[in-house]
Amino acid sequence: MGRDIVNEACRDDPGKRSRLWLLEDVEDIFCCNTIKVVYGTDAVEAIVLDFPPPEVIIINPDAFTNMKKLRILILLRVHISSQAQNFSKLKSINFSECKSLVSIHDLSSAPNMEKLILNRCESLVEVHPSVGYLVKLKVLSLELCSNLRNFPNTLKTKSLETLELRGCSKLEKFPDIDGKMEHLKRLDLRGIAIKELPASIENLVSVELMDLAFCKNLMRLPSHIYKLQNLEYFNLESCLNLITFPKNMEDSTDPDGHLGFRKLVYLKLDWCNLSEVQSLESFSNFLELKYLRLQDNKFAGLPTCINKYYRLKSLIVDGCELLQEIPQLPPNIDILSADRCKSLQKLPDLWGQPSHIGWVSLASCCELFHKGINMDDVANVSLLEKLPKMKDDVDIVLIGREMPKWILPCEEDSISFMVPRDLYDKLKGLAFCVVLSPEEGKVVRYSCDFKILVNGQTVMEGMRYFFAMESDHVCLSYWLKSCKDGLPKDWSHFQLCLRAEKGSIKKRGLRLICEQREDDLRVVFPTPSTDRNKLEFSRERYSKDNFQWTSPVERDGDSLSLLTKKILIV
Repeated sequence: MGRDIVNEACRDDPGKRSRLWLLEDVEDIFCCNTIKVVYGTDAVEAIVLDFPPPEVIIINPDAFTNMKKLRILILLRVHISSQAQNFSKLKSINFSECKSLVSIHDLSSAPNMEKLILNRCESLVEVHPSVGYLVKLKVLSLELCSNLRNFPNTLKTKSLETLELRGCSKLEKFPDIDGKMEHLKRLDLRGIAIKELPASIENLVSVELMDLAFCKNLMRLPSHIYKLQNLEYFNLESCLNLITFPKNMEDSTDPDGHLGFRKLVYLKLDWCNLSEVQSLESFSNFLELKYLRLQDNKFAGLPTCINKYYRLKSLIVDGCELLQEIPQLPPNIDILSADRCKSLQKLPDLWGQPSHIGWVSLASCCELFHKGINMDDVANVSLLEKLPKMKDDVDIVLIGREMPKWILPCEEDSISFMVPRDLYDKLKGLAFCVVLSPEEGKVVRYSCDFKILVNGQTVMEGMRYFFAMESDHVCLSYWLKSCKDGLPKDWSHFQLCLRAEKGSIKKRGLRLICEQREDDLRVVFPTPSTDRNKLEFSRERYSKDNFQWTSPVERDGDSLSLLTKKILIV
């Protein structure tokens, strides 16, 4: 409707309209039959062309001379053969997806420029140094300009709020930051070709997110990186030549010195070929760190002071094949994932101290198996004692063939039992365990599905993946979801169903977890004299394709056996 009002104002003379959207109107302003230049008037404030034109538009450098009110210029996917000048009032340029745009010329005549957006300009090679001196520039975005090589050597744009260079895969130098930038919150440099960052990176005093993932040529970081006091998220994933993370050269005993990352919460160093992590020995540099990812690196040990990272919740060291030991962990850790750590021989005591850990994954840690460490060692009696007090679910995965001794073994992949009324208030959760065996000679991704029903209603379902599993693995889960609301007065029927999508379930078992351990064991098999009416429960199965429950159809050799075993709690 707004467009119609603007168009009706000057139907025959697009040069007198405040905004132009139509290709034919823009062509009238820029040129006539691609040759004759028609100069614009001072009525035009915005030009927006958001679809591919049928031919190249030739823009004369003087086409904008009289457009003194022009504030917005958006030419998406337009083929530009030359660039106009004299943008004294212009505040925004968007040339995104202009395939033939090769360079951005001198923009010193556009002192009021606030936004320069050049995303996905595949032919763009050069951005004029004048862009680095646009003092009012707030947004500078050049995402996926895959041929960009020449970028301003210096940025003095202190108003800059957004700098996007993601995917500029030929850009080898990041500019020097001349003076403190107090408005830039986010710096996205994913996939660019830089080998290092300048020491002046410390002038990005307000940056909260820095993404350098897939900067495969990056070899070093300056120690000045620790002066980014507001940095919260730091991603260095797949910086394949980053052999080491820098140490903080500041004296931590100096009360006026910088004590490292004061706000850093998330540090991702996956696939960086790190040969050591000595920088982590100064835990005072990472006081707020909650999530630490070190997957697929080459270090052999973690610093023992990792237990002083009191805010750390998640430690991921998957694929660190030289890692031999995981030291004692901090008390607030929730997640420990060390899959494919083939040299891992020693684990910390996970349950002998105050701990919130709920996820422990040690899949394909072959040396642990050779050392005789099994699920009974990891999920020991100390864990059994802590389960009634747990406030979160627990999942543990370990290479091996044996379930913990405190798990009650069962014969079938569908297990049913009854909970009488006097146990409702004592019931804390349900622990169940499976031993999953891969198909012989196949190394593929396996999974085990589970579903829990109470009185025929699904209360929880999930799936556990095992990546590149070569031998038997044990998976122990503790389910803590509340299911007491709406239970009948006399008894409730529980059913646990398991399925291996690939491979087979060799062993399975469960244990009810109550406030008092003796109540866990009030489980017996029903005798022939048991009132069978109370044990009636429709035999169900779920479809292999959509994990939905359907009518039972028993098939020989199906990896999901749902012959229900009745268990009564008395």
